[in-house]
Amino acid sequence: MATQYDYSLIYAPLSFQMTPLEFEVLDANRKAVAIARPLGQVTDEITKALAPLPEGDWEAVSHDLIPFGASLGITFLIRRPKMGEQGMKRRR
Repeated sequence: MATQYDYSLIYAPLSFQMTPLEFEVLDANRKAVAIARPLGQVTDEITKALAPLPEGDWEAVSHDLIPFGASLGITFLIRRPKMGEQGMKRRR
């Protein structure tokens, strides 16, 4: 039987070391470079924050960048194995 999961979303804003106008005028390659560092930092923070969550075993399985003008947010889809009938987590 396939493992069943509980799912949730986490949202985090990304902050940049430039103004919204400075970000807006960048070409696509420079925007990618500007996004890379804050995205890496947020990803590291989310990974660390998942470990102590209640009933553990949470993992990020997907993410999406959400533009808000010159600002960005990121959502992470997280999941953990559902509890079994005897209260034990199913293992993957």
